[in-house]
Amino acid sequence: MQPESSCPLNKVISIWEKNSEEKIPDAVIAAADALQKNRALVELGAPGECEEATQLAALAMASTGVPVHLVYEAAQPSMSLNLIASSEQLGISIANLAEGQTLEQRRLAYSADIILVSFRQLMFDYLLDQRLFVRHKGVISGRLQQRILGVDGPLLSGLACAFIVDARAVLIDSSNQPMALSDGAADAQSHVAGFYQEAIHCAREMSQGRDYLWNDSGTVPVLLEQGEQTLLDLTADFGPLWRGIARAQTIVSAALVALLLRQGSDYSVADGKISIEDAAVPQVVLEGITISDVKHLILAKHDMSGSADSPVITRRLSLQHFFPRYIHLSAAGWLLPPRRTELEEVYALFSVPLFEQQKRGPAEPMLCRTSKERYSAVAVLVENSIVEQHNILLLSRSQNTLEKLHSSLKDEVSVLLQKTVSAGEMDEVGGLFVSMTMAEGLAQAKERGIPGVFRRIVFVDTPASILDELLIRDYYCSPGEVIIFSSPDEGIFSASGKLYRTLMPYSTYVYSLLRRKIERSETKHRTQVAAHDAYVRQTLAFKSDI
Repeated sequence: MQPESSCPLNKVISIWEKNSEEKIPDAVIAAADALQKNRALVELGAPGECEEATQLAALAMASTGVPVHLVYEAAQPSMSLNLIASSEQLGISIANLAEGQTLEQRRLAYSADIILVSFRQLMFDYLLDQRLFVRHKGVISGRLQQRILGVDGPLLSGLACAFIVDARAVLIDSSNQPMALSDGAADAQSHVAGFYQEAIHCAREMSQGRDYLWNDSGTVPVLLEQGEQTLLDLTADFGPLWRGIARAQTIVSAALVALLLRQGSDYSVADGKISIEDAAVPQVVLEGITISDVKHLILAKHDMSGSADSPVITRRLSLQHFFPRYIHLSAAGWLLPPRRTELEEVYALFSVPLFEQQKRGPAEPMLCRTSKERYSAVAVLVENSIVEQHNILLLSRSQNTLEKLHSSLKDEVSVLLQKTVSAGEMDEVGGLFVSMTMAEGLAQAKERGIPGVFRRIVFVDTPASILDELLIRDYYCSPGEVIIFSSPDEGIFSASGKLYRTLMPYSTYVYSLLRRKIERSETKHRTQVAAHDAYVRQTLAFKSDI
């Protein structure tokens, strides 16, 4: 099937098929054609199809003279031989920009027609460009300074067109990872310098019982309606960073936690630097707050935030505020209806479904009372699966969880699985460990050439999302089985009430109730950003002059 509306794409398809000596599937061609329409979210059933469609669309767009950013979640994007060969025949320059390259290497890469780049590197370089202009007191002044003094210009030529290869991995899984740029120089300090001191001031002015309450575990503050009004009154005369209601409430909640922490038992201070004890880490990790934020709040609590050793955050940018700035933005991915609605609300992406999803409910969980009991149960299942020669994939949200699981396995099984990770011998061994998020894990599994369908998929801990669980079950485990191990002492349940956590190991209903509450909370957090007006979008990026 050849798209009638896209002549450049017809030429790209012809060259691509000639180089690969294979016919491109109709669904991929239709997806590539749809991606050239602005704000399209093309839904395909396989990650490989998504990547091929975005690469075809990028070649077609670049052949019209528009520079294209091909955006990946992976730190080191991979270039297919078809993409390299086709770009050479079309006379299109292409660059693969890995994270960690030098400034000159990145400047050279951004001059290409198509740049394969991770979203983290792209946002970081965009913030560097903003700092370049702001340092000269404005865009016009900055450009004049560059021409007169011969100063190097910005890395990016602009935000003309971006194709996101995996919408779920970038726009959903990574949505709570804002990019920040710090500068320890005295002249780089901005209106952000007193942000943490102001947060501590607000926290000290709020009253427990009137403005906020602690949850059952006494670790997470919950703002009451009066507290929200108090916060608005306290921040009325503060700088532009306090105009975002959601962020203001989040940072003040973190400040309340910082005030609760005790020096000596929860953290230590040495030479103006904060070290948080391991036991206190679960207490300080809140949604949208990093350990670095908490350390800055503790410094502000001790009136040490002006320390010369403490880096000053001068720019911050979130995904929700960065990608809408592109003139042309489209993405490919695999999503279920609630996720589509969210991306339409935040990024104005309209869905173009190109495959039919199966309708199946979530898997029944294996509920355990403690993490130790959970690791032991998973270890028994892994050992049995290897004996039975079952093709098994283990998924977890953190590397730390997998390391603890390894210690629960028998020595010979642990060595066998370690060998599997390094060699990728899925057919011979029948077992594989894949760490971190679901999207990353499946991408790694694919790179090792293992089968696309597993006899068993095991979630070592509770999946971050019910929808992720359904997607993995439908595509990677049919007609196999998905097994979820869960215990109430996981970090994902830390904000839940003590009664709920006590009942959870004995009731799948309570487990399902908590999962739905967490899902709604995360979706609300991501979509709240989109409700802010244009002024707040600008201030959350800490001065958007480009």
